[in-house]
Amino acid sequence: MELQPATQLSLMLYEEYGARGAMRQRVRHAEGAVHRNNRTVSYREAEQSHMDAFRAEGAAWTFFPHAEWHNGELPAGHKLPDIGSFIDAKHIRQSWHKLLLPADGKGMPDWAYLLVLELPDCWFRMMGWAWGWQLMEVTPYEFQPGRPAHWLSPTMPPLYPIRDLQLIESWKRNP
Repeated sequence: MELQPATQLSLMLYEEYGARGAMRQRVRHAEGAVHRNNRTVSYREAEQSHMDAFRAEGAAWTFFPHAEWHNGELPAGHKLPDIGSFIDAKHIRQSWHKLLLPADGKGMPDWAYLLVLELPDCWFRMMGWAWGWQLMEVTPYEFQPGRPAHWLSPTMPPLYPIRDLQLIESWKRNP
């Protein structure tokens, strides 16, 4: 199996992205948004989830520098991908964690879901990606009670290498 590329965020960017993720959680909390995990989480857990997600998005964006990163404080329930017109980053902390897409009907079949592994010392590895429609074809499984999700293993196959996604993004941006 080919090792997928990794990127290192500077400590300054790591801290800044964490702070911006925390701010995103505060804005959404003020709007009355509920954390999407369908389980009871503390405010601090929800905040940490937003911090992790924001850092993963920032790391993924380094592979797509010409695409727009939708990193602002978007309102809850927005329908924009994280990067460009179709790329959504999904953060994990362990290499065996799966690429999950909640089976709540909010997934987008024409988006690419990119699995981003956070490593020590501000490093992030792009584990691979899959189309939303491919994830949606998998029978949902409840990894946690009340949280059914479509899933794929973090291996190739079924995930595709990031270089393919870079080519597709470039083509979609410059047809």
